[in-house]
Amino acid sequence: MAPGGAKAFVGERDLISLAQAGILVETPALPTDADLLLLQRQQEEVTQLRSRVQLLQERNRVGQLESERLQFLYEGEVRRSERMAKDHAAQLQQAYDEVVRDRQYIMNKLKQEVEDQIRLAYEDGRAYEKSRARSRRSQKTFRAGNAVL
Repeated sequence: MAPGGAKAFVGERDLISLAQAGILVETPALPTDADLLLLQRQQEEVTQLRSRVQLLQERNRVGQLESERLQFLYEGEVRRSERMAKDHAAQLQQAYDEVVRDRQYIMNKLKQEVEDQIRLAYEDGRAYEKSRARSRRSQKTFRAGNAVL
């Protein structure tokens, strides 16, 4: 019997056991042109997808670097703004303190001027009263002297 004929008499179960034992191995059919073309297209697609993945990974890396750079710039700007705010607050406090000192100086100066004017007015009033009293006395003396003559 031919080997193909023997195969015809062998049952399906026997074929499975022979295949499991490694004695009977069916060789796959050779790939057709359509199979080869499909495989080539799939390989090209895989290559394209890999290059696209690499491109996207590179873009992602660049995006992360840009994000880190912007975060660094942002933090620097926040620190600069805080320093400027502190400096500005210190300048405002200094200006306020100067205004308070100037106002106090002006108030003291005005108070002193008012006190001096009051004192001078009082002294002028006393001097006027003294001169008036002298004038009255001298007029009385003059009148009394005229009356004697």
